[in-house]
Amino acid sequence: MSNNPVIVAQALISGRVLDQVQNLPVSRGLTLSLWYRPAPEGDAEAGEYRPAGFYKKVTSDGYFCFSASGGPVFGDRSPMPDMQFRLDAEAPGYQPLSHNFELASEQLTSTDSDLDLAGESREVTRIAGPFDDLTLELSPKPLRLTGQILRDGDPETPLGNAEVTVSAPETRPAVTTDDRGFFAIDNLPLAREITLTLSDGSDDLTRTIRLDYGQPVNNHRFIFR
Repeated sequence: MSNNPVIVAQALISGRVLDQVQNLPVSRGLTLSLWYRPAPEGDAEAGEYRPAGFYKKVTSDGYFCFSASGGPVFGDRSPMPDMQFRLDAEAPGYQPLSHNFELASEQLTSTDSDLDLAGESREVTRIAGPFDDLTLELSPKPLRLTGQILRDGDPETPLGNAEVTVSAPETRPAVTTDDRGFFAIDNLPLAREITLTLSDGSDDLTRTIRLDYGQPVNNHRFIFR
């Protein structure tokens, strides 16, 4: 086994980050981190993940690429063992996501050569392997819905003790308005639209509203007709 620095001679992974609900690119505040560790052999425990020294490019429309950095990537490891990777993605308003993948040693080709590293000629091991292209879908954090129900014909009079239920695309337990007609529902379904059923005990009213994931709390006012 040599002690050559290992150089990756290609882009390793690229793709795009999208909003799971709206299918739109995610770029604002997007943070991507790539980690690696040698795959454990036999009954050995897996080691800690370490930052992978790749050059990272992220565009404003959610595309990203991790490619060769021009310097040592995995330290002095030649020949290469099987490698495990973890790609972490985070963005404001979204739940964090980790994508795991592995490169087996037989998928990697290695070539020893000389390379100028920081003005010094060094013998290195160039590694090339399969290229991974993927789409990461980030789930928005669940929203909170607040609102008020008013009586038809008398919009200044709130409707207290009314029931509000999320009936589609998933049901949620009913909540009851207070004496001022206000209500709040947490942990809304992840969807572009939800359907609410409002009930005053004798009549029901159904309303479909579009959710705004740019606001952690959505607020609506309803007139009970």
